[in-house]
Amino acid sequence: CKATNSLQQQQKQQQPAVQQLLQRPQVQQQQQRVRQNRSKPPTNLADIQGSPFHELGLKDITDGMGRVRVRQHVNPLASQFQQPAPIQDWSTVFRDPQLPLFVDMGCGPGRFLLLLCKHHQRQQQHMNYLGLEIRQSLVQRANKWAKELKYDGQVHYHFTNVSISLAGLLKSYPGPIAMLSAQFPDPHFKKRHKKRRMVQQSVVQAARELLTPGGQIFLQSDVFDAITAMRDEFEQHAGDVLELSPLHQTAPVFYWTAADEAAGSKQAPAAAAVAASHAEGVHHSIQPESDSQNSPASGSSGSSDHASCGCSGDSIDSGTDDSD
Repeated sequence: CKATNSLQQQQKQQQPAVQQLLQRPQVQQQQQRVRQNRSKPPTNLADIQGSPFHELGLKDITDGMGRVRVRQHVNPLASQFQQPAPIQDWSTVFRDPQLPLFVDMGCGPGRFLLLLCKHHQRQQQHMNYLGLEIRQSLVQRANKWAKELKYDGQVHYHFTNVSISLAGLLKSYPGPIAMLSAQFPDPHFKKRHKKRRMVQQSVVQAARELLTPGGQIFLQSDVFDAITAMRDEFEQHAGDVLELSPLHQTAPVFYWTAADEAAGSKQAPAAAAVAASHAEGVHHSIQPESDSQNSPASGSSGSSDHASCGCSGDSIDSGTDDSD
């Protein structure tokens, strides 16, 4: 008891000194800065000036939404992700569900489809855009972005496991499936985790059934083993109906360093886009059964303007879209 009383007396004697320290202007200012930083969401590098996605203006929209916390790596084999997605009423999702559909499998934060839609509108290309993502909080925020940018009814994001639900979800779409993309998926480096990769035999079989003649598949990764594994899956399970597109090439990846962030607006946008890795853009296209000009995807597959169709290039690249 004597020891406890002595400790309590010491604490009481120290309280005035602690209060005096907390009342110092420097300490109060520091505490105020900490509170402000906690309440203000961090600016994502994908939204700052110099990024290809800067023109979307998502920084101002995101500042009012607060933080979105997500797991960078998700196990698609977990039990909560094994439930197939229900049949979708596409008339409630898109204004015109008869338009060709661009599907981004594993769309992440979703910036790529928003920017692609914006550029297609400039070129008078009319499509619908569907992003499929396994992290629900990203899907919810992406749909808010689409609504704020007035793209709702044309761009939509859906929470689902692509490996389980791709065929069942899209078989009811009334229009043609013009293009499927898998960009920078989780590579799952460990050998025992390769069964978690998104592009599996089930996805390839669904793709060959869904794509219309002349449709395209676009694969992209900054991990060489991941991109070759995706390519091999399509060649093994759909090589009889797919052919390598002439657009197949090594693609530059948007790369942004801490030094570039510190430079801010002083950095020229063109200088921020550099080839930084062994990223490889692999295009496959369904062999057309009829004249390719009658295909809904022939406008993009026959164009040499890589960036205009959102495939790759310096002006549009989705390399930073997974940076959240």
